[in-house]
Amino acid sequence: MSVPKSELWEEIGKLAAIDFKIRDLQKKCQTAVIPEITILWFKKCEQLKETWFKDSKTGNFKKELGLSDKDGLIQGLDKRIKVINNKMSNLINDNLEFLNEILLNLDFGYVQNLINLLDFNERVNISVKPTSYYYQKNYLINIKGDRSDLLSEWWLKPNLGVFLNQGFMVINRERFDVFVNRVKEIIEENMASRFSECFDFALTTTTKMITFYNDFLEKQNRYEQETPEQREAEKAW
Repeated sequence: MSVPKSELWEEIGKLAAIDFKIRDLQKKCQTAVIPEITILWFKKCEQLKETWFKDSKTGNFKKELGLSDKDGLIQGLDKRIKVINNKMSNLINDNLEFLNEILLNLDFGYVQNLINLLDFNERVNISVKPTSYYYQKNYLINIKGDRSDLLSEWWLKPNLGVFLNQGFMVINRERFDVFVNRVKEIIEENMASRFSECFDFALTTTTKMITFYNDFLEKQNRYEQETPEQREAEKAW
């Protein structure tokens, strides 16, 4: 009862603002960041098609490339994959750093002070656990994010190997288009998954904190409604 209700409501208000910022950044990553990479990937691959599949004399696209042109296409593809990989890694890390900055506003010191006021059983049963939060956040944003060759990690090499081995001496243009679309799907699926695990963790944390404060307020309300006789009986029990 020593905790002012106004403080609890103020913390809930802060959490609502933090929750809004997290959702706003999440939407940006879904609608702008991921499409930015896929558009860049398509642009790079179209440049390759123009260079290697387009007949300089007729202006028409060839159905397939011979051995000499195949090597040039593969080299160009390798360079563009590296460009996409670096751009993608930077975008993911930059936006997760923005998320991390938002999460720095979570006041776990205040939460811990309230937890210390509860009895042992209540401490054990609460879902907000500051130590667990810091461990998970460090793993998801820092440790797991410390990787540079994401496309290879996301099964690009097997897909690239299948694409190159479909034609031993030549590369078919239709198969090239299929490969390009498959890489786009890999990028979309895995970037979305990477962002989701971090944003879901962040939003779950704010929800748990709000629930914790609401439960604390409810305990206060129940206590205020108890009669002195009920309190004495509870102590005796």
